[in-house]
Amino acid sequence: AMLASLQAALASGEEFWTGEYRSARGDGSYAYVVNRARFVRNADGDLVRLVGAATDISQRKQTELALQESEIRYRTLFENANDTFAVVNLDRTVANINRAMEKLLGWSREELMGQDYYRVLTPAGIALSEERERRLQAGEKIPSIFEHDFLCKDGRTVPVEGRIRFIRDQAGTPIGFQGIYRDISERKLAAQKLQVERNFATQIMTTTGQGVVV
Repeated sequence: AMLASLQAALASGEEFWTGEYRSARGDGSYAYVVNRARFVRNADGDLVRLVGAATDISQRKQTELALQESEIRYRTLFENANDTFAVVNLDRTVANINRAMEKLLGWSREELMGQDYYRVLTPAGIALSEERERRLQAGEKIPSIFEHDFLCKDGRTVPVEGRIRFIRDQAGTPIGFQGIYRDISERKLAAQKLQVERNFATQIMTTTGQGVVV
């Protein structure tokens, strides 16, 4: 690849060439090197020498590779997680959602990207989000976990437990947020069933004149 890049620069008549490649060290290991050089030609335009310097960029390259691997792991987790993920910009436009979010809401990623995040919230969910935002801007500490309902494409509502974290740039300035949500429909139904049973038991005990053993 390095030779091909060099030959292409020569054929194009360029004055300078920059190439990045792996170079063998004396101990048998390899270093990542970036070479910056200038083509020196005679009066007839023939190449007479190549003047340049090579810089060892192994540490930088290892950092880049580690970041790439970390990004791949994150994308794999994002796409295949059982919980639903949504990435939203500060202007409330949806930047990304994962497969679980698509399945939960019935909206495809393409349909929601660039749309207002409030499109998938019920009026109560919007009110809760605005209240949390107001309190955050006022400097209050609020619970990281909360509950609200999502509004699905077919009009159904789904109760979820959510957790939000800010996404920040290199300077630490918030540029958006990531929401992680879990469908708690079964938990809500179980709680409602238990409450009905308790109400029924209370009604029996208060309306009967006989002792009741529970």
